[in-house]
Amino acid sequence: RGKIVGDYMPNYIVPFTRNKEDVINIFLKEKSKRILCPKKFFERSNIMHVCGVYVPYWLFSCNGMISIEGNCHDNRNNKLYIKRKASMFIDRIPADAKTKMNNEYLGGIEPFQYEKLKPFEYSYLAGFNAEKYDDNIDSAFESQLKGRILEAIINKLKNEDGLFYNVNSMKNDISIDDCKIEYALMPIWCIHVKYRGGEYKYYVNDQNQIISGKYPVSFFKETFLWLLVMILLGMTAYITLYNGVSEEICLLWILVIGAWKLTYRSIKRNVPNREYIKSDSFKFIEYKDKLLKK
Repeated sequence: RGKIVGDYMPNYIVPFTRNKEDVINIFLKEKSKRILCPKKFFERSNIMHVCGVYVPYWLFSCNGMISIEGNCHDNRNNKLYIKRKASMFIDRIPADAKTKMNNEYLGGIEPFQYEKLKPFEYSYLAGFNAEKYDDNIDSAFESQLKGRILEAIINKLKNEDGLFYNVNSMKNDISIDDCKIEYALMPIWCIHVKYRGGEYKYYVNDQNQIISGKYPVSFFKETFLWLLVMILLGMTAYITLYNGVSEEICLLWILVIGAWKLTYRSIKRNVPNREYIKSDSFKFIEYKDKLLKK
């Protein structure tokens, strides 16, 4: 409580709703998704420490405006010259305010459920650790928020427009104003796992149960899976060479893609789909197309 005073007093807090046993079970269930992990990695005895931490976050809201002009293609590969101008409202993009936390892993457990935000009270801290911010808003804006805001604006424009283009290769202007900053504590579980001399750290979002972290990969499982992929590709090439495209080819390609997806899902870190710009706030101010070439 001595830490959370004065300038470090949050505006909001999202209370914890789970206990350590819940979180341990959530982690152990990851075994079914991580097929390339060593079989014994998810044994309960490897979990060294589990703790609930209120992590400080800056929540940044603002109005955004984007103008772009240049060449692009539509879904029929027609070449177009476009001119766009759009406005939107960016609602509470988060940036963690603790420098010792891994930004990439924390980004992997978003989004947070802001409807669960409550005015800060000390009583919520009982039984949990609470960190105070050591990354001020100016620093967090430059290192995290600036890039995320630009990415959110560009992605929203592309989704609404339905065209294929690289904003960076076109004449563009992106601006923000009417900025609002809120300071909140979010409920995150930290899990420390020790396996064969290595230490692994994971973050778990108390709200959505998403886990983020890097998993070890079994050399034998990975080698076997890639050999399987290579065999399937070789069979595909052989059948195509002598028989052309057939149902067997389609089936083999399905097996190849399936094996690749299993591999990717097993080793990747979580990167959830995040949406911080609401569709009802997005408006085209200018919308012009000119067909250049079919």
